[in-house]
Amino acid sequence: MPPSNAQNHSQLAAHIDLNSQALMINGVSIRFPIPISELEKILGPSRHAKKTPDSYNHVFAWDQHGITAFSKQGEIAESIDINLIQEKYENQARQAFSGTFTLEQHDILDYRKSNKDKLVKLYSSDSNKAFIINGISAWFGMDNGEVTGISLSSHQPNETPAPAEYAALDPRFTELATIINAWVAEIGLTVPINNAYYNLAAGASAATIKQYAEVDKGNLIPDELLNFYAIHDYLYNPVAAAFCIELEDCEYYILPLKEIRTEWQSIQDLQRGEDDLDDIDFSQYSAKIKVDDYANPKWIPFASNLAGDYLLFDADPGVAGTFGQIIDFQNETWSRDVVATSLSELFSNDTAELRRNAGERYEFILENG
Repeated sequence: MPPSNAQNHSQLAAHIDLNSQALMINGVSIRFPIPISELEKILGPSRHAKKTPDSYNHVFAWDQHGITAFSKQGEIAESIDINLIQEKYENQARQAFSGTFTLEQHDILDYRKSNKDKLVKLYSSDSNKAFIINGISAWFGMDNGEVTGISLSSHQPNETPAPAEYAALDPRFTELATIINAWVAEIGLTVPINNAYYNLAAGASAATIKQYAEVDKGNLIPDELLNFYAIHDYLYNPVAAAFCIELEDCEYYILPLKEIRTEWQSIQDLQRGEDDLDDIDFSQYSAKIKVDDYANPKWIPFASNLAGDYLLFDADPGVAGTFGQIIDFQNETWSRDVVATSLSELFSNDTAELRRNAGERYEFILENG
């Protein structure tokens, strides 16, 4: 029996071509999102590398090609990574990309060297930048000035927004505003505003707060947390961020308001259901919290360490708890510990900690930003 096309492709080095007409892999035009089954027809069988707790729950790797795809639901890929160096991580291809990648008929790395003026930022502090061709972004992963990978995904240009009408702060939260502004000022004493990782943004507009005021139908983000974002919003940075909370040597980056719903859904996707909880001892948890599965749906994430752990605003506390208490939510260990009675206490404590060791916390940011 002759080998199938997938078998042929799995044995040959992949060729990727991005041009003004299409994104092609081995001569086949693709668009995002693309079914994993279609990628397997092009590249051969994949290895389901890992189910991760972050925004992409499923990772598929073509080790022989040095190609990785990321999928939120496990059936269609929203992005593809070309790994130019051999990685040791289970959720990356085990070999470096050995094929060819052309952009407008030129080797993509050569094209990048001679067309840096065409690179664009995908977010405000993006120092790596990307090429945008035919609705596809080719973003460059960098390490010490060397390109280590190329991430491909769909790109929709941002429309120029109308001038924002900023949300008025509810008078109930003026003390919170004073505490948050003191925290912001303390960070500003160490990290200058022109640092690449200075990720503070203006407070969310009234329209933005209205748009993102619930994580699910009927599950509203509490007023205190919405007013927290009316004071300041925050920009996403996948590498590091100045505006973070440090607990037990772990840094939790403050999420942009518009990302809360996505992160909340990522947590809900890991709920097990009552028939798959025999190995969990819920009696270990404090009476301050109320939980009978992976997470209480009324726990709202507002900070993340980008590895599946979160700080959560508790809108449904246990009998000994307090509405608005802050939970340190650990994915791997299933620990759920109350670390502050409120946002005010959390940020007051972090301001005090900054006064003791801001230089140590921001060593990487100051050296690289």
